Amino acid sequence: MAKGYTNPLEQHLEEVVNVSWNYAGRIEDWKDHVSNAVLGLGGEAGEIVDLHKKIFYHTEKDRHDDLINEFGDLFFYAAKLMELHGITLEECLAANRAKLIDRHPKMFGAK
Repeated sequence: MAKGYTNPLEQHLEEVVNVSWNYAGRIEDWKDHVSNAVLGLGGEAGEIVDLHKKIFYHTEKDRHDDLINEFGDLFFYAAKLMELHGITLEECLAANRAKLIDRHPKMFGAK
């Protein structure tokens, strides 16, 4: 990774998300940043849902490239929202792991 980045999410934030984040100049405060990220995240999740609807129930079978693009957009907004709340990828994944192990201990080797 370039510039001593510790993870791809941090690199993407620096090189892509934060460069293009407020291109329209309409974000004025922290609440605007969070609102834009939350609305974007919801919209992109909807795009992923819609693509699956088309794959499963319409005639469009191969939408792999479209899914890659939509997941990229989803990560764009998720990365910014995590940054705004001071959440790192590492702590997010660790918390998710701990929650699932606690919820389903037998699946993770506990007796």
